[in-house]
Amino acid sequence: MKLIGNIFVLLFYAASLISGGAFFHRLYKERRSMWTGTLLSLFLLSLFFSSVFTVFTYSQEIQKSSFWMGVLTVSVTALALFLVFFPLAFLLLYFIQGIQILRKEGFKFHNLLSLAFSIGLFLFLFLFPRISFFAAYPVLEALYLVVILSLSYLLFLAAMYAFSAVLNLVHLRKNQGFHYIIVLGCGILGEK
Repeated sequence: MKLIGNIFVLLFYAASLISGGAFFHRLYKERRSMWTGTLLSLFLLSLFFSSVFTVFTYSQEIQKSSFWMGVLTVSVTALALFLVFFPLAFLLLYFIQGIQILRKEGFKFHNLLSLAFSIGLFLFLFLFPRISFFAAYPVLEALYLVVILSLSYLLFLAAMYAFSAVLNLVHLRKNQGFHYIIVLGCGILGEK
C-alpha cells in the first residue's frame, strides 16, 4: 500500500514540475495570453494534490516530527485563509468593477453584467445553502447541482483570467529595446 502511495506522490510531483516548468516558460516567453493563468492554475492545483498525497502517505512520519507538524499547520492555515478570502476578494472585485462600469459607461443592460454576477454569486454562496427544501425534490436538487457545477466552471475561468491579468502587471524583463508601441485602433493617420 505504501508503494502505491509513493507512486502517486511521485506522479503528482512530476505533474507539478511539468506544469510549473510550462508556466514559467510561458511567463518568460509570452505572458499576454490566457495560457499563463491556465498554467498557473494547473501548477497550483497539482501542487495542492501533491501536498495532500504527501501528507496522506507520510502521515505517521509527519506526526512524529514537530518540525513537519508545524510546517503542516502553517500550510493548512494559509490554505484555509486563501480558500476563505479568495472568493470574497473575487466578489468584492466584481462588485466594485460593476459599480465603476456603471459610473463610467452609464446604466445599460450590458454594463450591469459584472454587478449582477457579483450579486448573484453572493446570493448563491450565502443564501442558497440556507434553503433546505431542495432535498425534498430530486429535480430541484439536480438543478441545483447543475448550477453549482456551472458556476464552479465559470469561477475557475474567471480565476484564470484574474491570474492572467495580475501576471500581465508583473514584468520580469526590463526594457526590450522597443522604440515605439502601436496601439490597435488608435487611429494613426499619416504623420499624426
